[in-house]
Amino acid sequence: MISRTRLSVFAFVVLLLLVKTNVANQAQPNQSDIETQNRLLANVKEAERSGPKSARLVDALEQLGDFHAERKRYAEAEKAYSRAFDVAKKALGPKDVKAAALLNKLARLNQDQSKHGKAESLYIKAIEILDTLEDPEHPEMTRALHSLVEVLVAQGKDEMAENVLSATPVYYRIKGSVANKIYTSIHEDFTVAIPDLMKPGAMVRDEEEQNISLVSFTDSFGTFYCVTSINNAEEMLSLSSVLNLFKEARDVLAVETERGQEMRFMFLVRGGAQLRVRTPRKNTGKKLEWDEKIPDLLTANSIFVAGKRIYQVIAGVTLLELLKPIDEKEAAKTAREQLENLLRGLKIKADK
Repeated sequence: MISRTRLSVFAFVVLLLLVKTNVANQAQPNQSDIETQNRLLANVKEAERSGPKSARLVDALEQLGDFHAERKRYAEAEKAYSRAFDVAKKALGPKDVKAAALLNKLARLNQDQSKHGKAESLYIKAIEILDTLEDPEHPEMTRALHSLVEVLVAQGKDEMAENVLSATPVYYRIKGSVANKIYTSIHEDFTVAIPDLMKPGAMVRDEEEQNISLVSFTDSFGTFYCVTSINNAEEMLSLSSVLNLFKEARDVLAVETERGQEMRFMFLVRGGAQLRVRTPRKNTGKKLEWDEKIPDLLTANSIFVAGKRIYQVIAGVTLLELLKPIDEKEAAKTAREQLENLLRGLKIKADK
């Protein structure tokens, strides 16, 4: 039985290799962190002058908590978020969305430390607050519901997790924008029609790092799509040089399309599926033990150049369904069809 959605964005070899020349620029000096922390602490002190019940103090404490959370300083982050939550209840009311957002952040801290029981309790409290808004698709509600599923599964509460999933809307964790089921990229260099996603666990998520941005579309049933945009102005890589990064590419084919020449190929990602499958291992008395398995992902890929950017468009099929292997030929056919559908909904603005 499929029991977990891995919500992290799929990591591709090409992304790592294309940014290797910029690694030295990614590290931030410690002095910068010290200066930022001092500034945030000064903001808190300044906000305290507005009174112990001010919304300004809530924001200052939340920003301080975000700073520590990003650096995995869990104790400091929890202290800042907890105080922000206490102030928010007094300044904005215990049922305000800001209070729920802070509970979500406190829950995430605990989840990141594998304190799943405490995280579950905090997510439920956030959901109880958000229920009063009567907006089931509020971003904080979808965040709380999806995260609650994760901690329930981590505790082996699969039936409860499936019940929550059945009620969750599509979760948008994006920096770009969505309108009329069309996603516009972070840098506005492309738009793409959002493919059909099964409701449980459905997520649209984008990220950017250095000269790369990507958007992925996933759900709890093995659906996976991704569009990656890479700034090629400095490297000026050719399609063949990019293709060489995929040493085990299959069925490589050059095709002419309205976007120009594209390189199409199949690529098998071992353990790359978005699903975790739990299978019974043995029964010792009344206790049933389980093994977890992450299936392989067979992807159909298209790589092409448009303006100063290289694009990689991917559709993937999980090679396992309800514990039964899927025929690779059928999976390849399905992946290619899904890739064509995704490409039909893709529009490039090459001058971006």
